[in-house]
Amino acid sequence: MNLTPLPFSLTQENYKQGGPNDYLPYVERPNIKGAISLDQYMKLIKSNSPALQMPNARAKYNTVPAKTFYLDVKSKPMGESSLSSDTISSGNENEAKVLPANFKKMIPTPLRNLYTDRLYINLKGNALEKKDLMILDLILTNQWERPIYFNNTSLLGVNLDFKGNVVQEGNAYRLLPIENPDPNDELVNTPVMYENMMDKFYWRELDNPDVYYNEDYRNFALNHRSSFNSLAQSLLDEGNKAQAGKVLEKSLAVMPDKSIPYDYVSAQSIKLLFEAGKKEQATEIAQTVGDRAVAMLAYMTEQGGDAGYERQKQMIILNEISRALTNAGATELGKKYEDTLMRYYNQFNKM
Repeated sequence: MNLTPLPFSLTQENYKQGGPNDYLPYVERPNIKGAISLDQYMKLIKSNSPALQMPNARAKYNTVPAKTFYLDVKSKPMGESSLSSDTISSGNENEAKVLPANFKKMIPTPLRNLYTDRLYINLKGNALEKKDLMILDLILTNQWERPIYFNNTSLLGVNLDFKGNVVQEGNAYRLLPIENPDPNDELVNTPVMYENMMDKFYWRELDNPDVYYNEDYRNFALNHRSSFNSLAQSLLDEGNKAQAGKVLEKSLAVMPDKSIPYDYVSAQSIKLLFEAGKKEQATEIAQTVGDRAVAMLAYMTEQGGDAGYERQKQMIILNEISRALTNAGATELGKKYEDTLMRYYNQFNKM
């Protein structure tokens, strides 16, 4: 297999350690309003333009003059000779979007109305680090020819906000020329993610109680459980209760409580299990996780001291469980955990 290197417009000189691009702070410019062109910005970086530079005691360094970049989505990415287009509804009778044919292969059919021909990328904080600059360079130069993915950690860790432009396909998120109207509502490519999670991924030894998993590895499992939940929620939203049930059962089978103890993501699974018709499993997990949360809160009360984060986590679990049980009709058990939650809530507020 002969693979060409990843495309970058900047040179090794632009990325050298100790150069002007190690850390690029946001510096407001009165003459710049709104978003700036990512293409033009990269050209200025490459040429080491004085327009971006600010001096410090030792040398000059580059800056970011705006908190939003825009990238025009070209209809003819590299490697494409001729493309036909489809016109799709934008949700407004007076507007329409043109979806180039090559993007039909990338964007799931239910999400094609979210296609945008101009991608906006927001700065999260007040600076770009060199790693962020490299990501922007790759996105600009790649022109959608190769898929670009983020895992959950990198999506949260990068100083750029891509939440509205990614679609989950498993344990990773694919960057696409789309604009999610509600970035807090994750987009899922359901068929691709189902195949990956159910058939392609290996879940070796996560069901083995004789294997020791430290806290870091248990957190990885937490991410896996969260991915199963996202897929199940997407299937339920599509009205596919049977497949959602299979997904949740798979999650419980490959990461059972005996090897990876239930966590607060497991508490979030209870609502989904009820919706998928898995009442017995939902109730069993609710009691297991709920009783453990009650025991932990009792222990922390007895020991005293400041256990703010852990205490908050256990109270969130009880809240999640009580709501799921009550909404599913298990009102007596739901009230039991709700009363316990309120008792500890009032108690800790007096401390």
